[in-house]
Amino acid sequence: MTDTNETERNRRRVLDGFTEFANGNVDILRTLLREDFIEHSPGNPSGRDAFVGFIAHAPLASARLELKRVIAEHWDVVQPVPDAAEIPHGMF
Repeated sequence: MTDTNETERNRRRVLDGFTEFANGNVDILRTLLREDFIEHSPGNPSGRDAFVGFIAHAPLASARLELKRVIAEHWDVVQPVPDAAEIPHGMF
């Protein structure tokens, strides 16, 4: 398998998983995260089961999610998106 094929397979897996999660299937995270998952956000637990349990009860689980970009590394910013009038050049 070439690196390009593996990258595309992983990209598709993440996009499909994100879609499932955005539609309310929190358990999809159990198929996407390793058992020894490490979370770097302060206050969020590491470990797949602990993290999934945390996310299942976090506001994120019931939030409206909209994917803007797909990149190779995970990074998140937890902040509200202001009204467009407040940021004339856009947030993204």
